[in-house]
Amino acid sequence: KHAPLDPDGTLVVLDASLDRSARVRLRAFVRDGGRLVAGGKDAGRGIAPPAPPWRPSGPPVARAAVPVAETRALTTVQSAGAGSFSSAGSTLPVLGGPEGSLLNVASVGRGRALLLADAAPLQNRLLARADDAALALALAGPPQRPVAFAESVHGFGERSGLAALPARWKVALLVGVLAALLWLGSRARRFGPPEEPGG
Repeated sequence: KHAPLDPDGTLVVLDASLDRSARVRLRAFVRDGGRLVAGGKDAGRGIAPPAPPWRPSGPPVARAAVPVAETRALTTVQSAGAGSFSSAGSTLPVLGGPEGSLLNVASVGRGRALLLADAAPLQNRLLARADDAALALALAGPPQRPVAFAESVHGFGERSGLAALPARWKVALLVGVLAALLWLGSRARRFGPPEEPGG
């Protein structure tokens, strides 16, 4: 069951491979006034057609090319250099470098689509670099807009109990249980008399 999308909010969808029905919902969300932050190689597909063509390399350091609301407070943004848009499509390139654009924007109906060719600037590993944190805040929009993250597209959906734990936690839990059993085994009382020395 799909949660309703509030067009008064901002929805963040990063590195997702979405089916056609999900893209139709996202386009309707933006058209009705929603703010979409989409990142990754399929960021613009089905949202602002024709989508800007994506390529698997890009500027490791991007600079503002057009002074829109999302770039006015930025000097440089650091990315992983893992993607860029090679041309605009129906969008406006606003942040990038000679290797291509990192951020393109598009007005769709009453809403706004913000397309990141490489989602790395919004990830923890780069958020403290250059103006990446300022970019994240600018993409979220005005403070009164609630921000939601579409995690179900990454498999974080209706899970509970042990199934809800990340795989690394499950391994750590299993190792902990085995260590506890080994410790109990080493502390257990031996049966039978002790062996004679040298015997």
